[in-house]
Amino acid sequence: MTREIKHSLTGTAAFAILPLLLLLKTTIALFGGPSSVQATIQPALMIDPSGAGAMQAPWTEQQRTAAVHIEFLKDQPFGPSPLHRSAAPITPDQTPVVSRPDLPTVRVQMIMASASGSVALIDGKQYRVGDSLGQTSWIIAAIDADALAVTCKHARTGQTTVISVQTPG
Repeated sequence: MTREIKHSLTGTAAFAILPLLLLLKTTIALFGGPSSVQATIQPALMIDPSGAGAMQAPWTEQQRTAAVHIEFLKDQPFGPSPLHRSAAPITPDQTPVVSRPDLPTVRVQMIMASASGSVALIDGKQYRVGDSLGQTSWIIAAIDADALAVTCKHARTGQTTVISVQTPG
């Protein structure tokens, strides 16, 4: 390096660092250097229901009553949580079970109306008017979508029975 470049770099460094050193020295002179800090442990906050010894205005009757209640609660065991909600009870299947002397126990689960005629879902199988109910002598005589009912007729005796879909509520 040439002598001129060394002088140039030294001058630039002096002008950049000097103000920072001056600022640091002034700060220490005005505010002091690092100092030690002592920590003290404060006693726990004690509620004084009487309000005596407090630097603030005396407590109102409502505040005093609340403080007495808080002191009372400190020694009480915890009760059930007001935020705990029990699970909803499990209700059994509300689909009606109809039993007749010759009619097997069946559950009408749903009735759907369509342009080609209504369809009933009984024990998980679809039935239309005229279909035989499983392996029995009972025949689906009518499906009323408005009333949510299925009319079954015994092929030999002519006995009829109506099975309805129970709706919740």
